[in-house]
Amino acid sequence: MPEEDVLFMKVDEPVEVRRNLLESAKITIHSLQRYERFKKVREEKAEKIIALRNVMKEIEQLFIQLKRELPDTEIHTPERVEHHGKKVVKTKGKVRMPEYSSELEQLEKELKQIEAKLNALS
Repeated sequence: MPEEDVLFMKVDEPVEVRRNLLESAKITIHSLQRYERFKKVREEKAEKIIALRNVMKEIEQLFIQLKRELPDTEIHTPERVEHHGKKVVKTKGKVRMPEYSSELEQLEKELKQIEAKLNALS
């Protein structure tokens, strides 16, 4: 190398400059690690989406097969109306409460019936 091309420069506080460079390198490595984790998560997500699509296709095929196996019938859905602020099902001109009451509600009904029978006996 010819001496004319050599360039020297004085660095004030070389320890501080070196510390800053090492800290920058550390931050860069952490960023690269996060990016690699992000890429891995992205790949796993893509794999899971493909697996989900395959499951959905299988479900669709099974549903088509089930429809072929079931007899053709017409299903009439009941009309839903409001009755005293509660949703009820109206069938054949009658209004009845839905049949999906909880066990607690069923027990409360039975308790009221028993109390009514006791009051009738008194």
